[in-house]
Amino acid sequence: MQRLFAKLGLGESSQERNRAQAAARKLVAAAIFETDAAQSGNDTMQTDRWVSQPKAALQSLLNEPDLVTPPPLDVIQQKYGCFTEIFDSAGHHESGALRVAVKDVFAFDGHRPTAGLPSAPDWLALDPSPAIQRILSAGGRIVGTTKLSPWCYLPIEHNEFVAPPRNPTGADLLVGGSSSGSAVAVASGAVPVALGTDTGGSVRIPAALCGVLGFKPTAGRIPLEGVVPLGKTQDTVGILSRKTEHLSNLFAVLANDRAKFAGQAGSDLGIAVPKAIFEHADPQIVAAAARARVQLSDAGYEVTETLPLPLGALNAVAGVITGHEAGQYHIDGLVNRPDCYAPSVRDRLLVGLSIHASEYRKALETRATLRDHVLSRVFGAADFVLLPTVNCFAPKVLPGDDPDPAAISALSLELLSLNRWVNLLGLPAISIPLSQPGALPTSIQIVGRPYSDERIIEIAGIFEQATASSN
Repeated sequence: MQRLFAKLGLGESSQERNRAQAAARKLVAAAIFETDAAQSGNDTMQTDRWVSQPKAALQSLLNEPDLVTPPPLDVIQQKYGCFTEIFDSAGHHESGALRVAVKDVFAFDGHRPTAGLPSAPDWLALDPSPAIQRILSAGGRIVGTTKLSPWCYLPIEHNEFVAPPRNPTGADLLVGGSSSGSAVAVASGAVPVALGTDTGGSVRIPAALCGVLGFKPTAGRIPLEGVVPLGKTQDTVGILSRKTEHLSNLFAVLANDRAKFAGQAGSDLGIAVPKAIFEHADPQIVAAAARARVQLSDAGYEVTETLPLPLGALNAVAGVITGHEAGQYHIDGLVNRPDCYAPSVRDRLLVGLSIHASEYRKALETRATLRDHVLSRVFGAADFVLLPTVNCFAPKVLPGDDPDPAAISALSLELLSLNRWVNLLGLPAISIPLSQPGALPTSIQIVGRPYSDERIIEIAGIFEQATASSN
């Protein structure tokens, strides 16, 4: 890290400013280590253990050192329509409390999620989310819940039940989904951070299209209890943010076992770029990636080309697994509550129900083989992979109030094509905005080896620092 600090021109003063938060992280890590040691080898995660952690240490992780007065949330809502419910319409906040918006799939404090429907289904049985409890215990504030496509099953903002949010970077531009409202809440300045869920890119895609950070952790790093599922083996809770500092701090509060994984990711500074991965990307995306490679090299990373990702096989297997798992979860609802399923989602679930259990088991077996291949051959000697988040630059919203189903399907598959493999293999990834202020969003994506979550957030900080230095 000293080499990276030097490359970025970060001297002792920058390290001094971070010392308080680093000390807080050590306190948190030590407390977790002691809790884990006391479990006498029991690896079962205690999802409520954070409630007893030192509150002062956690609160220091959620402080906003550059606190500014946020715009009133009802003003943001009127302009961009990103919220399903606002708990503080004036947008007032307490000093030192990080304001967080959450995708409306979390159960907490008596709140029942809508899951993208007009109202909360009374038949959803969910326990309170430990992730939300950790935020509240740390002194954070949940200021509102955000919109999504129904049941999290589209990577765009389209919703037949509820008016979708609008992209702050352009009224006619696609927002992406399914964590569409969370991306807009962050991009509009309503909140510095928001929670989403990501089963095949549902945090990273809208983050890329709205020009904010979108982080998907290693599978299992953030608890999934109390969250409406889509595909149980590929679901993750993710974070959207404007700043890496806020993202990193919130992840430190949410992560199940930061101490166990700290320092165990590889120390290599290698980043692999799969052959032909930018072949179908728009020129603006390619140009942004070329600039990113230079910045990474300047920061001490070695960026090299590697074998191509087998995206055809990866996407096919991911589709079988998600389809089967989603179909099985929703089969009772489809039969007994068909009005809760819009055509765009119902049709996909019916396809999932057609997948036989034997095909599902075969897909799970194939996933293990693909994971070995990607980690050993595509990553190779590198710790990270660089690729686009999406191939298209500033895509437009599909025309009409009732878009053609074939157009929805084609656009969805395109947006998912570079993202589903990450969830399939359980890897951490972050979509990083590379646009200059005032320009339309461009992004790249960094994918890491398992449990290198903190490292990929650090990499995102390289671009943030470079942008700040150029302004």
